[in-house]
Amino acid sequence: MPTAPPGAARTGQRATACPDTIPAVKDLRVRMRTVTVAAVAATAVVTALAGGVARPRQAHADAPFPFTLESAASQPATGTPVPPSGRHAALVRNTSVATTTVEGSGRVVIGATGSHCEGWPKLRVTVDGTVLGTVSVEHPTQYGAHTVGPAVGPGRHTVRIAFVNDHMTKTCDRNAFVASAQLEYPPSAEFGSAVFLTNSRIAALKERVAAGTQPTRAGWNALLAAADKDLDREPTVPGTWLVPWYYDDPAGHNAMLGMLRGQANAAYRLALVHRITGDERYAAAAARQITTWIDGVRTYSTAEDSTLAFSNSFPLMTFAAHLLRSSPSFPAATQEAFAQFLRTRALGMSTMSHQNNWGNWGLVLEVSTAAYLGDRMLFDRAATRWKQFVEQQIAADGHLPLEVHRADGLSGILYSNFALHPQTLAAEIMRANGLDLYDYRAPNGRTLRLAFDRIAGWVHDPATYPYRKDPAATPNYMYNVGYWEVLHMRWPNPAAGAVLASRRPVKDDPMSIGMTFTHGGLL
Repeated sequence: MPTAPPGAARTGQRATACPDTIPAVKDLRVRMRTVTVAAVAATAVVTALAGGVARPRQAHADAPFPFTLESAASQPATGTPVPPSGRHAALVRNTSVATTTVEGSGRVVIGATGSHCEGWPKLRVTVDGTVLGTVSVEHPTQYGAHTVGPAVGPGRHTVRIAFVNDHMTKTCDRNAFVASAQLEYPPSAEFGSAVFLTNSRIAALKERVAAGTQPTRAGWNALLAAADKDLDREPTVPGTWLVPWYYDDPAGHNAMLGMLRGQANAAYRLALVHRITGDERYAAAAARQITTWIDGVRTYSTAEDSTLAFSNSFPLMTFAAHLLRSSPSFPAATQEAFAQFLRTRALGMSTMSHQNNWGNWGLVLEVSTAAYLGDRMLFDRAATRWKQFVEQQIAADGHLPLEVHRADGLSGILYSNFALHPQTLAAEIMRANGLDLYDYRAPNGRTLRLAFDRIAGWVHDPATYPYRKDPAATPNYMYNVGYWEVLHMRWPNPAAGAVLASRRPVKDDPMSIGMTFTHGGLL
């Protein structure tokens, strides 16, 4: 996480703390020796990076020091990354406290370094008078991102950071140096303004269609042709939503799932065409798909495949509902009924707690619901879960251990895509709402890109896939890779590029509608 303190933080310090000195609470010579050693080490690093010429760290004169201090001091920053103010708070005894004000939501993230002396320094973090927890600062030069305690709700909060385990010997001195404090999810003007597609992306798509820009124009032609067929689609719904296990009842499974997927796909296609063309016929047809579903189903079962099928199909209804917000075919009363359905019905079908691909699809359901409702706490919970999936689902080489062994490995590529696909959709929903997690690196080093690069290579050349129980068998590598349009634009990948070029416009599939149109060639 970024370690820069929020611009709204308070400045100032107590008069007893001289800005560039350590308070005289222990042997001052020992204190200064500790600080001098740290400063010399930092200077050596800077000198090496500068080719042997020492260059001082650059403070940002326009960024105020963010902390109010008690029994502590403001000093030039000696760690990396350098905070915007160019300074950190030196906490040197058990009465040392740094206080600041932050805005946003989520967990508190502290940027701090520490000097080791028979143990690392510990900081107790309090928010608005409530102790969230204690964090151990275990690096001498990198401020890092120390995450503390449970999430706090959106708003403006007072964060108090206290040094709690001071220690000194004749040869060492334990201190903490705090560079920043912020919340995990800073406030965003974009939050709640979109679900999957922002207004700026819609405007860009209109321009690209008018100019005939590829692959957007090819994707648009395919989308429009499908939406024209959807205009006369008559929605049908079951009285009870219950999807049997596929392997127990394939026909029953497909019939029930097909009802929701067909209507959700149609609703999104129609709503998207309406936003591009302004033609109200498409909006009216899209609204009919949505309202028939939310009004017609009386009972929702969570048995068998019911929750997964709902989680990986219904979110397109939410994508569509957002696109219709300015349409007279989707008036305020209908919008409120849809919002109520999301709160009371849809969230109860979420699979986000699962560890495998089920969890990823539940994540899409919850984060799209949060974006539509403007529910920041739900959104933050989904963002935290997204990070957990990156850390827990992706191996060091990028493969997904929970997916690659399906059907003796023959369905491992398919199921790996089936997990990465919703993880990508969730990231795109969050980006549309002002939170870009694409380059997030988990504490264990895992990233979304690791998985994308690995899976793209397998789809391009299935012979390289190593998880088949029978090496002579051909794995099932066919999957609608429309979601790659998002990832390939961010991280160009030769294997993914070759696959996309051979399939564009990528055909529609559950939860991948018009992806070549909406994301092909457009970051």
